[in-house]
Amino acid sequence: MTAASATDRRSRDTRPGFCRNTNHIGRFGEFTEIVADAGLGAVMFLNGQSGQLHVAPHGGYGRRLTNNPESLAAPSAGAPVVHDMALSTVAGGKVLVAQARGEEIAEGLLLDADGHPSTDLNDFYAGGALTTLGGHKATG
Repeated sequence: MTAASATDRRSRDTRPGFCRNTNHIGRFGEFTEIVADAGLGAVMFLNGQSGQLHVAPHGGYGRRLTNNPESLAAPSAGAPVVHDMALSTVAGGKVLVAQARGEEIAEGLLLDADGHPSTDLNDFYAGGALTTLGGHKATG
């Protein structure tokens, strides 16, 4: 049983459901979609990700922020409507896969340790950071 299905079952009687002590969970929207498939609306936020700081604030450098994913889903006549996003312009998992394949990453997604834009994935693992989705609007 997944946390989403447990939350769904309990929410019919008790309202909000909460999951604690999570870490990397992949596509967050998968969980809200389970709840929406059961005919309920779902709003989920993940804060902290075990303190994994991977994102630089807009205009800054260094890992200062967690990715803080969020997902919302609502039932509809067809498939559920699902919103699934995080704070960074690229998922950390995609960085790992690209590095394993020996690929570079697109411009604008990564900063080196000194805050300069980079496409070299080794810069991320040498203290660089992911950039924020939405630029200045993402961090205030």
